[in-house]
Parts: sequence; C-alpha cells; structure tokens
Amino acid sequence: MQSHNERQSNLKESEEIARPVFCRAADLSGCVTGLPAQLQGIIEAILFEESVSKKGLEAALGDIGWKARADYMCISIVSQEKTPDAKTLLRISETVCEKLPNTLGITYEGTVTFVCNLNRQNWNVPRLVQRISEYAHVNTSSQQIGVSTPFDNFEDLISHRKNSIRAVALGALSHNGEWVHYFDELFLDYLAIDCVQVNAMRPTIPHELYLLRKYDEDNGTDLLRFMRVYLENERSITYTARDLGIHKNTVVNRVSKVEEESKIDFGNPQTRLRILLGYALMDRLGI
Repeated sequence: MQSHNERQSNLKESEEIARPVFCRAADLSGCVTGLPAQLQGIIEAILFEESVSKKGLEAALGDIGWKARADYMCISIVSQEKTPDAKTLLRISETVCEKLPNTLGITYEGTVTFVCNLNRQNWNVPRLVQRISEYAHVNTSSQQIGVSTPFDNFEDLISHRKNSIRAVALGALSHNGEWVHYFDELFLDYLAIDCVQVNAMRPTIPHELYLLRKYDEDNGTDLLRFMRVYLENERSITYTARDLGIHKNTVVNRVSKVEEESKIDFGNPQTRLRILLGYALMDRLGI
C-alpha cells in the first residue's frame, strides 16, 4: 500500500484526480478536527480501492476510538448541480460533524458522505437522516440524500459509500418523488438496472405484466399499478387501501380480478419477486 505522503505526491501530479477532504466530530463536545494522518491515508486507500492492512486499519481507527468491526452506515448528500461548489460541500461536512458526534465526513467527487458509527451513539436511522438534513440545510431542489444499508466492517466502506450515492440515482429513475433514498428499498431496482444488461433482460419481463397492461387498456382500469402497490405493501390489504385511497373491500375485489386475468399466484414468494423485478425492468426500459 502506498504511504500517505506518496499518495499525496501522486495526487498533486494529476489534476484529474481530486483528493478527498475529511473532518470528524472528535468527541461528544462536537469539536471538529481532521483525521490522524495514518487513518486518512488508509481511508484514501479504501476509496481508491487499494488493499489495506487489517492490523493497520484497526490501529488507525483506534486513534479515534473506533473499531474495524462495528455497525456503520453511509449517508451521502449528492448535489444535482453539474459543477458542485467544493467549498459549500466542505462547509456542510464541517457543520454536520460539529453537531453530530462520532460522525466522519468525507467530501469527495462532488458528494459529502457521512460515515456514522451506530454503536457509539445508538442512532435511530430515520432520526439520524433527519438531523443530517436539518444541520446541512439540504436544499431539496438541488440536493438529494442517499442512505446505505448498515455494515459491520469498515473495510466495506467503499461499497456502501457507492450504494448511498447509487440510491439517489435509483430513486430518480423510479420517479418516486422523494428526496431521501434508502438503498435497501431500491435493491430490486439495483438488481434490474445495474447488475444486468437491461436490454438483454427485456424478454424476461413476466408475461403477466403485459396481460394486465392489455386488460387495463381495453377496460380503462389500473390493475397494473394496483398490483405493484399491493406487492410493495407486502400484500397488506390495509396499507394498500391507504396508499390508493380506496376501501379494503375494493382491494380484495381487485386482487381477485388480478388473479383471474393474469393467473398470478400471490402465495408463491418467487413469483412475487419475479413480478417486482419485472416492474423495475419496465421502469428502466420505459415500457
């Protein structure tokens, strides 16, 4: 692994590679500081997808009272502007780290990512996201928030940072109208969009979805959308009725109609997964 000084030298020689900027809340007093040089070098190596020493990582994290194996989460503020202002992003990082203890801020590639140590603070994730958005004064017209799934090994930082950023892009494709996007809620979209050649997957879209679309076109109904809401609510009659603004009896009747027209077996978990993946593919292909 390159030393921190070697990496600094290499980065200065290349104008194409931007160097990440770090800040952290050192303790419960909210004192914002930079990272120790050793830890900064190791995190840079992780961001550049270089190998790191487990022993070195443990020692470097120990300098700020963290451990390699703990519960972490990445929360990224992603600017929708073509050329995000670096000073603004750094100010956001410093402001949030000043108010949230045991949080490490990484300003890099037009994005601010907060690495939160969940063990040290016992954070409630929705509340944590809310506080970050409040402290950062997130402008929802030009900034979006992406949230990774929790992870228990600091070595996995790069993957989960990418997933928090990816969640914003996936949320935009799903047109869900939200400005906070959780990767775990968009995982099926990720499988359908990022993990496969989308056009090659067109033939795998379940035929049942086309049957329902044809029925809707012929009868002026909206069973295709209804089934998606029903499945995304895990077949809950109550929640489906709430989200669609219809009576519970109407939900029951529409489920029967969907089963009659499409022959879908809602009791089969593999079928439900296949149908939800089909919806994600249709979103991506615009069909």
